[in-house]
Amino acid sequence: MPGDTRIRLAVAVVKSKAATVKPDPIVYLAGGPGEKVLGPTLRQIKRPQAFTGVRDRDLVLFDQRGVGFSRPALECPELLAVTDLAAAPAAVARCRERLSRTELRRYTTRQNAKDVDVVRRALGYRRINLLGNSYGTDLGLEVMRGDAAWVRSALLSSPVPPQSNFIADAGPSFQRALDALFAACRADAACDTAHPDLAARLDALIARLTAQPASLNVPDPASGQPVAVPITAGLVATALYQLFYAPAGPAVFPALVEKLVAGRFEVLVEALEAPPGGSPISLGMQLSVMCAELIPRTSREEVTARTQAIGLTAQAFVGFNPIIGIRVFDLCDAFAVPPRAARPVRSSVPALVVAGRFDQITPPSYGRVALRGLSRGRLVVARSVAHSPVFSLGKCGARVMRRFFAAPGRAPKARCVKRPIRFLEPEASAARASRALPSSPFAFPLSRPH
Repeated sequence: MPGDTRIRLAVAVVKSKAATVKPDPIVYLAGGPGEKVLGPTLRQIKRPQAFTGVRDRDLVLFDQRGVGFSRPALECPELLAVTDLAAAPAAVARCRERLSRTELRRYTTRQNAKDVDVVRRALGYRRINLLGNSYGTDLGLEVMRGDAAWVRSALLSSPVPPQSNFIADAGPSFQRALDALFAACRADAACDTAHPDLAARLDALIARLTAQPASLNVPDPASGQPVAVPITAGLVATALYQLFYAPAGPAVFPALVEKLVAGRFEVLVEALEAPPGGSPISLGMQLSVMCAELIPRTSREEVTARTQAIGLTAQAFVGFNPIIGIRVFDLCDAFAVPPRAARPVRSSVPALVVAGRFDQITPPSYGRVALRGLSRGRLVVARSVAHSPVFSLGKCGARVMRRFFAAPGRAPKARCVKRPIRFLEPEASAARASRALPSSPFAFPLSRPH
């Protein structure tokens, strides 16, 4: 109705089919910020254990305020329609104008955290367990602030403590992940033999594309006719960045780089396509959080200065990516939301923080920062994966979750997380590399023909 300021949250409960069901469910806190849950996740879940490895607890899923099936949903189709990045700020301004009747100051992490308690009470649960991933860990920490007695435990995967800033750290964090992966390849005899001097050859490719972009014919979505898309250094760097979101991303990274160095840019086709079913992110909500909570604590000058000390691939990524690179300052200027201060979280809620060794956006150091305020917290670093480690680890991650939620006061046996990375053989990994390119949780199109 006109003038209606109510916020409606879309919630789903996946009931446990165990003979005896524990009274405290697992509440999943999605990433993004702005990641849609109910559509994509519900299609994958038939039982709670299919997602968490936990058989005897209900699983509560919800689209956060401003996201997906919740209302209002802060979508920005104007931005998704842009193919020329120079036009992105104007598209964001149009989105902001369309959302002008929505009080965007209400779409913050702090308000999101209050919603978690609203959902808990509405469903009649006395206590809950939190399972946060990426931005969901920032949200989870906010929920835990002040020792909320109704939170039994929290598992935080790819930690984002509020005093961190993945915009300011974007270039150095990506460089750290690249360096760790290059070092792991050099230490692996088969990888080093198959992909010698990988870092230097990738730098040479980025330098070559910076001087002279390549071209790739991509089918036009409307006519089906081939359209030439420029393959720039920034596009390649962003595609490689996205690879770290895939469970197999680090393992296929050397083979994918090998393909690109050889000029086989067709492996990027899936990265150039629009995600099926529309954007996995409600971009207006993503900008509401990031522009209020991250951008005010850094500057173009800081990001530029920190970028000068890193390698060519990470530099190209920061210069190109419109959501977490240098261009995001232009988007936030156009989106114009009031700043929100960040405060470290202190909590005695039992917590397990899980970081990925090769995480390109929320590095293990973020886990150590988060742990400072968690008097009953533990940190585990998974050695073979990057972002979203408890999910990227598959059955191993499910065991970690099951053991932690069963006894949050004890350190879970997690030897499987210490297994080193196993690079796939070149013949096998080259075929899988393009399929590993996921939809980024920063859902702006890399490049797309009209």
